[in-house]
Amino acid sequence: MLSLRHTTRTAGTVLVLAAAGLATVPAADASASTARCHTSQLQARVGTPLHAAGTTYAPIVLRNASSSTCHVRGYPGIGLVGNGGDIVVNPFRNAALANAAKRTITLRPGGHASAVLSIAGCAGGGGAREGLRGLIVTPPGEYAHLRIRSSRLGWYCGGSTSVGVLVHGTRGVRF
Repeated sequence: MLSLRHTTRTAGTVLVLAAAGLATVPAADASASTARCHTSQLQARVGTPLHAAGTTYAPIVLRNASSSTCHVRGYPGIGLVGNGGDIVVNPFRNAALANAAKRTITLRPGGHASAVLSIAGCAGGGGAREGLRGLIVTPPGEYAHLRIRSSRLGWYCGGSTSVGVLVHGTRGVRF
């Protein structure tokens, strides 16, 4: 015998069909009922960088500093800020760097999401060197940005830069 029951959720009404104890239709994704994180709800910082083969890899960490659960999805906008205070480069987006597909990440209050920033080094000593004093970070879907002051990023010499997709946690990569 088939039975039909209604389950009310904040995202709307979900019909669940149960057939004599067999599988049920899964309810909507939990992130569908949470709002997107706005810049005013987030804090940003640079995690511990790793310097390897002339390239700096640094996790860019977003923290939900609000009292409400929200979600992020995709890539943060990043601008490298030089010693003079100007943006010297906007890294391109690189999903392969994060080794993960674009996912919706639900952040409870105090929760973290992160993406890896890659900055090619100044191998060979050629070209102009610009010291980096920080970043601007724009959360996905937002126009306002957060400023991060950090001397941990080293130098920019006009080489390749990229930023990965946001993942859960503070490391910038999914294992």
